[in-house]
Amino acid sequence: MTTTAPGHLDLTAIDRELTRAEQLWRAIDDRTALLAVYRLALAARGNHRDAATITLGWTDQPGRPHLVVETVHDHHGRDITDDAVDDDDQAAAYNLAETNRHIWQPLLPAGRDRDTYRLDIDTIATTPPPAPLTGPASQNATNPPDAATHSAGHPPRLPRIEVVSYRDPDNATELRVFCDGVETAAFEWCEADPGAGHTLSDWRDTARDYARHASPAAARIIREYWHSGETSEYVTHQP
Repeated sequence: MTTTAPGHLDLTAIDRELTRAEQLWRAIDDRTALLAVYRLALAARGNHRDAATITLGWTDQPGRPHLVVETVHDHHGRDITDDAVDDDDQAAAYNLAETNRHIWQPLLPAGRDRDTYRLDIDTIATTPPPAPLTGPASQNATNPPDAATHSAGHPPRLPRIEVVSYRDPDNATELRVFCDGVETAAFEWCEADPGAGHTLSDWRDTARDYARHASPAAARIIREYWHSGETSEYVTHQP
């Protein structure tokens, strides 16, 4: 006897949603591990200004194998664990697990003892963390692993961005964007088209509005494009 899914259920849509949920879970797990490393380094230095290294080791309590802080040493090799570690640090270390080892292990080289890892506080404190998960990046799980591999000295794996457009000469351009194979509507589009006809004041107002809401890098390009477009014969210098 064979059964089929009810007609009102879309298996393709469910598979797509499940894939996105799995990607988001991995992104959050990876990002959590990265932040945990920074939390441990900065908190230890904040608790004790001479904190230099942290040794972490495995534990399976309370039932999930993860790293815990074992010792903290200063630049002279003295054990300052009691002064540099608090309960919040152990809670943060709970996020360093086998599932996200590919994130934290490049930042925590193996220690002298078996199954221990060494966190160099100066190294972490001088390495800026990547931008927070926002928009399509959080949906496609691309930022956290890229940031970790980049911090470890390896080239980052950039997300695959695909832009497909249809330019109708008599109508607006249709634009569709895909991030790592998943179509997304969470993008911002600023099109400089002097040929469409503008007054100079409107042209400049549009540039200012776009640049005001854009990232610094995008704003710089917006200003360049719109400045270049001012020389077009279709941008009229009317008051």
